[in-house]
Amino acid sequence: MQDASSACYQLHPPKNTGITRYATPIIPYGGGGWMDSQTQEPVLFDDPNDPTKLRMYFAAMAAPVASGVMSIGWATASKSNPLVWTVQGQLITDTSRRLDSIVVVSGVWYLYSSNMSTNS
Repeated sequence: MQDASSACYQLHPPKNTGITRYATPIIPYGGGGWMDSQTQEPVLFDDPNDPTKLRMYFAAMAAPVASGVMSIGWATASKSNPLVWTVQGQLITDTSRRLDSIVVVSGVWYLYSSNMSTNS
């Protein structure tokens, strides 16, 4: 079974000669805290404030998996070394928050998120 940490895959277009999976997790989980049981749903793009960097937003879950609090966090990396990311912190914490998409329109950032809770 593959672990739930965020992974990096290098695609080989345009000839589609395969995919390379890097062994080291980009954003590891575990070690306690808000990323203890899972990191998932990465969204990456160029950092509009620094053309030499990348930004990643991702969902994470504290332990235990069945009832851990969900968070949306962010990390940065240099374009010259896109396999080394620095987690910058949490943006949103909720009981069941998921990261769906981020869109930047005319300099305004829109974070689309879903809540997996059911209301009765």
